[in-house]
Amino acid sequence: MTHSPAARAANIHAQLNDELTSLRVFVVLLESEQKALLGNDTERLLSIAESKAQAASQLAAMAEARRKAFLAGSSDTMEAWLPKHAPASLPLWQSIRQMAAQAQQINSTNGELMRSPFVSSTPV
Repeated sequence: MTHSPAARAANIHAQLNDELTSLRVFVVLLESEQKALLGNDTERLLSIAESKAQAASQLAAMAEARRKAFLAGSSDTMEAWLPKHAPASLPLWQSIRQMAAQAQQINSTNGELMRSPFVSSTPV
């Protein structure tokens, strides 16, 4: 089935929007994890860990699907590919990159908290 360039651009935009939504959910989970770590809430940490693992797995699958769908056979990065194929989605991609950086920062902080002597050592 052949899709028009407009339909393809709309599909790209929808996929990126879904990825951004999933990243936002992941960031909320990380923030919840951080609050639980600071509050030494072990029970909450265990339930968050499961949700976090599922969300991370979903995000990895979405990223892989994006790479296969958009960049297959291309040496371009998303930053180079989007202006050529779906320029209206470039701001959405930039939001994804910013949200991913925020997630990485919170996750790094949470890792430090887990290693902190002030937080009980609970496997997460």
